[in-house]
Amino acid sequence: MGVIDYGLLEAGLVIMALPCMLLLLGLQGRYVRGLHVRSKQGLIDGECAVGAPDRSRP
Repeated sequence: MGVIDYGLLEAGLVIMALPCMLLLLGLQGRYVRGLHVRSKQGLIDGECAVGAPDRSRP
């Protein structure tokens, strides 16, 4: 059996996760703005909330 270098493994994981974290931080304002606009609009045209059954139609 080989020896696992956990320091190197963790460094690789951080390098792999870094672009995702930077993208999330960069787009965070757009996420919040989209949620804010959507909450102001409310549900339109008989849409149902995610996960809730649409009981308005037979």
